[in-house]
Amino acid sequence: DHFGLTPYLDVISGSPLHGDYTKADVIRAAMARLGLTAEDAGEILMVGDRKYDVLGAGECGITCVGLTLFGYAEEGELEGAGAAAMVSTIAELEDYILHH
Repeated sequence: DHFGLTPYLDVISGSPLHGDYTKADVIRAAMARLGLTAEDAGEILMVGDRKYDVLGAGECGITCVGLTLFGYAEEGELEGAGAAAMVSTIAELEDYILHH
């Protein structure tokens, strides 16, 4: 809601308030709510701003692009976790999506 993205999302998923979900658990829950399975992983792109996003996506077999736009990750965090690419603007993200 804060960034005005909610109207463009089909699912918003997260760990329950008193849950101990890992990032991979959250990703799997979102996939289930979208009707996606592990067989669909190659068609999914996750955009993450912390290493937990990259690692969780990897655990689910999903490619993750590191987004540095908001500056949440420490220097080198996303690359070190194995992000497929780094983008710092929405235009760079759009370019990645359209050309990969």
